Amino acid sequence: MSYNSNYHSVFDINYHMIFCIKYRREVINDEISNRLKEIFEKICPKYNIVLKEWEHDVDHIHMLINAMPNTELSKFVNTYKSASSSLSKSVGGDRHVLTIRRREQTKPKSTEI
Repeated sequence: MSYNSNYHSVFDINYHMIFCIKYRREVINDEISNRLKEIFEKICPKYNIVLKEWEHDVDHIHMLINAMPNTELSKFVNTYKSASSSLSKSVGGDRHVLTIRRREQTKPKSTEI
């Protein structure tokens, strides 16, 4: 096992990320997966990220990445989603090919008297 290092520390930071298709539609095939992977690999060096593994199913993508401690993962994800959105428009899909599934918090409705 190899570790990365900088001036003051030694580290090995790995993230397992899963991107789901909006509404879990079954639209990913080998061609789309390869294109998404190309976009991912193009953006990675700007954020000090290394792609270790990439797998896809018809409605989601799994990726294992290695990052530096100062990597801004949220900015990377936003950039990647923006880039993949332009791909989906050219393919003719939804506005966003990839979405991160989050639980929405419902706010209680205020009742006025």
